[in-house]
Amino acid sequence: MPAPRAARQVTRFDLNLDEVVALNKVLVGEGGFQSFGRELQNQITIEDDQSNPRHPYRYHIDLSDRQLGRCLRHMRYDEGGFESRLRKAFARGIREIVVREPEMPLLNYLDRLGPGPRV
Repeated sequence: MPAPRAARQVTRFDLNLDEVVALNKVLVGEGGFQSFGRELQNQITIEDDQSNPRHPYRYHIDLSDRQLGRCLRHMRYDEGGFESRLRKAFARGIREIVVREPEMPLLNYLDRLGPGPRV
């Protein structure tokens, strides 16, 4: 039996422009959702990609396990502005991770959340 995989420190999400736009919408207020949203906005990285003239930039965000867990929890909440933004920004990337790395602890985390994750 293989040794348990070490806890992941950071998960990188490659974002498309629509996902970046969803995350970068203006956040009004000073509550927990807004603070977390601003934290995510500040972590988006933009890189030049001159190899593709139609899409000259690449976007990504690196999330800690804590941030990823928080995104997953918020994505499960009922429809709301912030929750919808998170779904739009991360659902595609989460699906890719589940397919690419089925042994990743993310699946265990989703199982502990119970039925109905919106990913």
